[in-house]
Amino acid sequence: MRIRHTGLFLLVAFFTVFFDQTSKLWVVRQGSLSTINTGVAFGILGGSVWLSAVLLGFLAALILYWAYSVRRNQRPRDALVFGLLIGGGVGNSIDRFLRGGVVDFLYLGIGPRFNLADLFIVVAVLLVGWDAVRDLGRKRTASVLAE
Repeated sequence: MRIRHTGLFLLVAFFTVFFDQTSKLWVVRQGSLSTINTGVAFGILGGSVWLSAVLLGFLAALILYWAYSVRRNQRPRDALVFGLLIGGGVGNSIDRFLRGGVVDFLYLGIGPRFNLADLFIVVAVLLVGWDAVRDLGRKRTASVLAE
């Protein structure tokens, strides 16, 4: 996979992992309220290590395929998105390897607890969604103007 903005991608991925792991280490050392999530997103498949691993492997393969398929039209935003996705995934994978689950400590008063890696992944997905909606709008506009 050739990433046109490799430096930006690596920088974003590095700082995503750094901030995620630093925040989790701080929370664990402080004894602050946190949970160990053995499942995947929002605790789904909790306790099913093999099924979680297969699902996460499949999602990683999809992300890599997606990164490969859009490489020719890459913009700095694509490097940002890939950096956030890969960095968030690596941050949570480090937890799974070291702790047997992901440290979740952020809570908004409703919904499940989450961590910075989850937040970075959600931001990346929102950026992809925003691009998709914007591109769809452009195609519709171009289609109307062509008629």
